[in-house]
Amino acid sequence: MASCGGSRCCSIWIGAADASGQLLGLERRQVFRLLKAYRIGGATGLISKRRGRRSNRRKPEALRRAVLTIIRQWYWDFDDVADARADRPAAHLIGRVGG
Repeated sequence: MASCGGSRCCSIWIGAADASGQLLGLERRQVFRLLKAYRIGGATGLISKRRGRRSNRRKPEALRRAVLTIIRQWYWDFDDVADARADRPAAHLIGRVGG
């Protein structure tokens, strides 16, 4: 971050990044990336650039409909409008396939 030629200043930055990363559960590299984004764009620089876009892991709509059809056949009380609750056997499928 600072061009101090590897003096004590750099070790303080690295130590602070390590401590921050530990606190947030991030690696040092990620902390420095977030710090750079914050310096350039302020708080809005920390917002994901992919916000508002579809996931690249999204399944095709036809697959979603097929899975929901199967779930409705096996679980007559299934309500795909309500949030999936943990006590429902197919809750993990809804989260991955749902919209």
